[in-house]
Order: sequence, then C-alpha cells, then structure tokens
Amino acid sequence: MSKKAYRYRVYPTSEQARNLTCTFGCCRVVYNWALKLRTTSYFQHGIRLSHSDLSAALTTLKREEGTNWLKEVSSVPLQQALRHLDQALTNFFEKRNAYPTYKKKHGRQSATFAASAFTWDGTSLTLAKQASSLPIVWSRPLPAGCKPSSVTVTKDKAGRYFVSILVEEEIATLSMTEKTIGIDLGLKSVLITSDGETVANPKYYARDEKKLAKAQRKLSLLPLEYKAAWYGRSVVKINRWYPSSKTCSACQHVLSELSLDIRSWACPSCGTCHDRDINAAINIRRAGLAQIDCGRDVRRGRVKAPHAVLDEAVSSL
Repeated sequence: MSKKAYRYRVYPTSEQARNLTCTFGCCRVVYNWALKLRTTSYFQHGIRLSHSDLSAALTTLKREEGTNWLKEVSSVPLQQALRHLDQALTNFFEKRNAYPTYKKKHGRQSATFAASAFTWDGTSLTLAKQASSLPIVWSRPLPAGCKPSSVTVTKDKAGRYFVSILVEEEIATLSMTEKTIGIDLGLKSVLITSDGETVANPKYYARDEKKLAKAQRKLSLLPLEYKAAWYGRSVVKINRWYPSSKTCSACQHVLSELSLDIRSWACPSCGTCHDRDINAAINIRRAGLAQIDCGRDVRRGRVKAPHAVLDEAVSSL
C-alpha cells in the first residue's frame, strides 16, 4: 500500500469561504509565531523546542485575550501547522532545505485537516466547523472503499480553491525493463530526454541565467522519486555542476565555455553536431548509469557547493 494524493478543484460557498479564510489566517499566524519562538529559543539560548513544547504553548496562546480568536477554528489544522514547521526545521538541520521563512498573507494559503477533523461518507467531504459538504468537482473518482487519512485545502494567488485528499492505495508495480533514460531540466522546454523527447514550457521567458537557475531549482522538486517507487522504478540524481551541456556525448571532449544563447554546437574534437539539451540528457544518462555501477557520484572538476541542489536525473523507465 502506498500513500497517494488526489487533487480536486473546490467552489466553496460564501460561508465556507469565510471559514476557510479564517482557518488559513490562524494557521499562518500559528506557524509564524512558532517559527519565531523556535528561532529565538535556538539561536539566542541554544534550546531546541520540541513539537510537544510548542503544542503546550499554543494551548496557552489560545487562552490569552489578544489571541483567543484562534479558538474560532478547528484546533487540528493549527496542530498540523506546527507539524509542518517541525518537518521544515528537520529538513534544514539535515541539510535538505534552507531555513524556513515566514508565511505571507498574500501568498498561497493552506490548511491541513487530519482524519479527526473531517467527515468522509464515500461520496462527500465535510470539514470541521462547517455545516455542509465541500462543493468538489470530482474530476476522477477516489479508490473504492478508501479512507482518507488527511485533507489539505489550498487557495492560490488567483483565488482558486483546491483540495488534496491523501489515501492509501495499492499500486501495481510495472514489469522489469532494462531501458534507462536521461532527463535534462531546461527553461524553454521543461524536460528534455536522451531519446529526444521534449516537454514545452508554456511560461517560457527570456534566456536569463538567474531565471534559468531558479526555474531548474523548482523543477528539481518534482516528486520523481516517490512516484518511481510506486511502480518499482528508480531515480538517480547527478551533481548540479556536472558539465552535461558542455561535454560532447560522442567523444567526451569538454568545452571551456558554452553560453546559454547557444542552442546547438559542433564538437571541435570529433566534429559531431549537437542539440544542446538532447546532448545534455545523453550525458546525464551516461553519468547516472556510471554512478549506479560505481556507487559513487560522477562529476568533472571542482564542486562549488558541498550540498548543491541536484537538478538533473536519470530515471529507469
């Protein structure tokens, strides 16, 4: 059994929207309050507060005159906000992510409800503190007989509401295959494979190096690993600084420079003509296979950062 989230569009009633707005705000306030408390405690006093410490402090906070409005919403999403912060800090201390930042009022809003804070009767979903079920557009059915373990409601910057329902589902693994493929993350094309397949980026903008790096960092967060695990496949990430674009996939000659505006080039050593992105994907595939065979990271030259984001991958399909 694997956990899988099903996401749907929601059109809440005006009453439900007011309740969700209040819940979003309370979750944001609690998250920011807890982040400030833990940051001050750790960096100024050397004390690492636990989730239990914050949970007890939250109970006190809800009783205070200036913040007793926190009691107007379900307590479960507030506790979940503390858990999200706990995970964010764990990711930071284990060097998987940057230090968490404060949530903003005008950004994406969310609230997570555990099983005790919603009712699912097999056809409709009703959140705690709400009198009626959410008007969900069921674009695809949930697995028959499933019991959702959590529900996350989000509101994006455009004011659209979505609900993500987490369930356990048995997913059949795919048959074994020896085929492998390299994937390069680009800007004009979101994905480029070593087979020459491309996935266009509808939000493509000018080729700017800083914008490209930012876009690639976002793409690197695509949930390839856990989805591959569902189907019995594996994903290998190679070092971000591996010069996949500048290396000739035919003879392994490495160019000294290759600016972003050059989309194709001819190898000065062997004369092979390359499409920049497809050549990079081929090299990524080769480097990933070598990494699997040798059990070590594959890189050329000096690594610029000891914990650099790895944003290229080789996926066994």
